Amino acid sequence: MAKERKNVYQRELDWFKANEIPECALLVDNTLLRFLVAWKRVVLLRKRRLTGLPSRDKAAIWRWLWQNVGFSMEDFAALSGTSIRNATEKFKMLSGNGMVYPDGTLNTYVDRLLKARTVLLFQKSQPRGPRKEDYSPKSVKGH
Repeated sequence: MAKERKNVYQRELDWFKANEIPECALLVDNTLLRFLVAWKRVVLLRKRRLTGLPSRDKAAIWRWLWQNVGFSMEDFAALSGTSIRNATEKFKMLSGNGMVYPDGTLNTYVDRLLKARTVLLFQKSQPRGPRKEDYSPKSVKGH
């Protein structure tokens, strides 16, 4: 029975991942970035004894998935560099909008946005090479 529930848990989680809401990525702003990065570092543990599935309602199943996993809100707050109260509020927003999953991963649209923001940050911080005009005949001495 326990193995069957674990399979149900994974199947239900996989359903949510296969039916992601891309629009939730529109909610990501600069204040949420730190929480999304931190979420990927939080240690989550699925409970050994899963509770029974309450119904086939997708909202109830989403809550059930979260009720059957544990993590330290203190660790999440520390990794986010914020208070437990603020981390709890942000977690409710992130999980409620399907931006984070109870296996420590992110919604793929949110994850792509996070990666794109990181690439953009590094592109902006890279020193620029010589400009084309630096090699024009007028600027090259001896010619």
